[in-house]
Amino acid sequence: MCNAHTNPALVTPLDPEALELSIALDEWRRSRTRDEQFWSSGDVVIVLTTTRMIEVRVGLLIPYAAQVAKRADYLEAKRAAIAGAQALVESVAERAELIANYRYPGERDEVEEQARLFLLDWTTEIHELYERFAPLERALPAGNERDISASISQALANTIF
Repeated sequence: MCNAHTNPALVTPLDPEALELSIALDEWRRSRTRDEQFWSSGDVVIVLTTTRMIEVRVGLLIPYAAQVAKRADYLEAKRAAIAGAQALVESVAERAELIANYRYPGERDEVEEQARLFLLDWTTEIHELYERFAPLERALPAGNERDISASISQALANTIF
């Protein structure tokens, strides 16, 4: 039996920054062969892909993606992605509520608000946002989320064209 754990003087705790760097380097190494998930909260997942992209994923949506050019930049990019994902958690909960309690929108402002919340995109022009619905609808499996996507897309088409 190892006695190293019985004497606290023999166990040296790692500095938190050194530990964080060590974990990050291990994630970087593992991501060479497969996508490496390193953070999640509910439906929000952050993945380092084999192509060295950090992606924040919510189902099939990718509201944030950043290319990491070299290993030295990974830790900073990882921290930024986690901060961005944490900011998204509340919006993702609102999106889940929208899906659970969906009703067809009446006014243009409501249509736009639902479309932006559904796609988790508050900056894209509304016409470009409309163009993103068709590929998403095709990719979604048959079910409630796909039906809602089609409904929002139709409402958006009715208001902007």
